[in-house]
Amino acid sequence: MHVNITSGSFVAITALTLTSSALASIIHVPADQPTIQAAINAAVTNDTILVAPGIYGDPLNFGGKPLTLISESGPNVTSIDLQVVNASGNPSSVKRAITIPAPLPRVAPGSTTTIDGFKITNGWGPADPTAILGGGFHITGGNTVIRNCVITNNRVAGQGSTSLYGRGGGLYAVNATLTIDHCVFDQNQSWSLERDSSGAGAFVVDSTLLMSCTVFTSNNVNGTSCCGSPPTNSLGGALHVSGGTAEIVNSVFAYNTLHGSNCYGGALACEGAGTTLNLVNCIINNNKAFDASARGGGISARNSAVLNVSNCTIAYNSGTEGFPSAIGGIYNAATVSNSIIELNAGVQIAPGATVTNSCVQDGYSGTGNISADPLFIDAANGNFRLQDNSPCRDTGDRSLLPFDTLDLDNDGNTTELLSLDFDLNRRIVNNQVDMGAFEWQSTCLADISPSSPGVAGDHTVNINDLTSIILAWGTTCDQCVEDITNDGLINIDDLTAVILAWGRCP
Repeated sequence: MHVNITSGSFVAITALTLTSSALASIIHVPADQPTIQAAINAAVTNDTILVAPGIYGDPLNFGGKPLTLISESGPNVTSIDLQVVNASGNPSSVKRAITIPAPLPRVAPGSTTTIDGFKITNGWGPADPTAILGGGFHITGGNTVIRNCVITNNRVAGQGSTSLYGRGGGLYAVNATLTIDHCVFDQNQSWSLERDSSGAGAFVVDSTLLMSCTVFTSNNVNGTSCCGSPPTNSLGGALHVSGGTAEIVNSVFAYNTLHGSNCYGGALACEGAGTTLNLVNCIINNNKAFDASARGGGISARNSAVLNVSNCTIAYNSGTEGFPSAIGGIYNAATVSNSIIELNAGVQIAPGATVTNSCVQDGYSGTGNISADPLFIDAANGNFRLQDNSPCRDTGDRSLLPFDTLDLDNDGNTTELLSLDFDLNRRIVNNQVDMGAFEWQSTCLADISPSSPGVAGDHTVNINDLTSIILAWGTTCDQCVEDITNDGLINIDDLTAVILAWGRCP
């Protein structure tokens, strides 16, 4: 998968980071220290390590020191390659990952380790007595932020007489507060040839996970049992959450796969009492769980885990084709609202879920649910936006929107209702919301009058629209129709938008 993240964004991020770290030292690699690990060793708490473009092969260990590690130009030109090469130039079996242990006792509470703008590749997770944990990242406490990174082709593999579990091909975190923003987890693997395996992209245990604008694609879990061993479980082709809370918004889980004796969650799995997984504005598509009794080609929640799905689109997932009893979409108890669950093989949602104001193929009992074709623009090619005449337009329930806990609109207000959709367009349009990850948007936002709930405009921008702006002038509002520029204020910007759009519009 090609990921194009422009260098300009990293220049801005770097400037912000360096400004906020004015009292700390800035260590340049390779100008000041030859390697990233040498810079970590030389740094003290809250220092910034600024890395020039290149390929670095350090076996990184932060040693309990919260630091900021940032690339100058982004992951397309700055890599941390964790593969160990032996004297013959061939890959060796040495296991290593980027290790971020809990902060040292003298470190102030709340201090954060930040990794920003790297490609992390070819990691192979270290072992504890029972498992291989974390191929790319191995995090065991503290606060960690991973931003603008591509985590690709890392693996954990438990095999042989040790019969180890494989967990977290791209990342493993336990007892941590973890923020992941604008990252890609691609082609990571969790394998175990004799035991279960989970979370090829990431395995997060007893932690708080905050994730936004992140893509998990083509990650693969393979867990098997053999030699008379009892059947084992494989969970979460992309992500497995066990214990703690995970808040995931505006993210994509696509083309991840799960193999095993008992499969739970081709894309995502959460399990255990005290576990909560919240999915908001997410797209879960084309994931597969290869098992005749697969439970959730898309998502699985089990053993008293709490799963909340809001304004998501879940399509083309499979609990193995050819087995009509397999659960293709969502397995087990879940609370689903304002979502579209469509075109999944087998059963769309297992019995026992609470589903409201959602579009579910073949139907599902609950208030406001529909079963009509949602009329995606081009579902076969991954465009799940709604056509103009979609029955999912304005049929969601605004009161069921979650809070904007990750502040998608960057206005500092995390107690308001979710304000943006997957495309970062306004989520509430004239007091109504749609089902699914995308909110249908008028091509003529300045056509605001006459207005009634769910309907705005008459296809002409004229004196009626100008008058509406004038009457609302100087007021503040949250998602009101007069706020054409969507900045919470009715002012000259909205008036200008009307003037520039004057006349007939679609």
